[in-house]
Amino acid sequence: MINLLPASYKNRLRLEENFRLLLILSTALGVFLVCLVLLFFTVRVYLWGEIRGQEFLVASLKEQSSARSEELKNIQELNAELLAISGLYEKRLSPTSILEGISSHLKQGMYVSSLNIAARGKITVTGFANVREDLFEFRGDLQKDPLFKNAYFPPSNWVKPADIVFSFSAELQ
Repeated sequence: MINLLPASYKNRLRLEENFRLLLILSTALGVFLVCLVLLFFTVRVYLWGEIRGQEFLVASLKEQSSARSEELKNIQELNAELLAISGLYEKRLSPTSILEGISSHLKQGMYVSSLNIAARGKITVTGFANVREDLFEFRGDLQKDPLFKNAYFPPSNWVKPADIVFSFSAELQ
């Protein structure tokens, strides 16, 4: 093919071809840049959603942690109370053991007429003794017994030598 076009027309066609090539390249570059911006925007939206999700998860975990720490605190308080209660049950003396402890020290002709057991382990006992010597021995035996502590016999117990209505108070161990 012979090109019989004048040189000016050839230059003009070459300029148009270069312009079209430039237009195609700039359009391709523009489309590429728009796609790149859209891709970055999509990544940004995705990451923003992930960050929000993680923040929500952290907040709910903190809430659960604080709720669990309160539950743990309540459980520890309950455990302490149960330990205290079990300690009381271990230290608890039954009325029969108290009566056995008192009756084992009673002498011939002595008896207990009333027994009062207070909540804090304090007892008050009233009874009858034939003679003062038996009451002295009873007091000595109670003071030696490890079940009773701080046994107190009031002075009114020692006034009469016979037919004594006595009373005493003591703390239980």
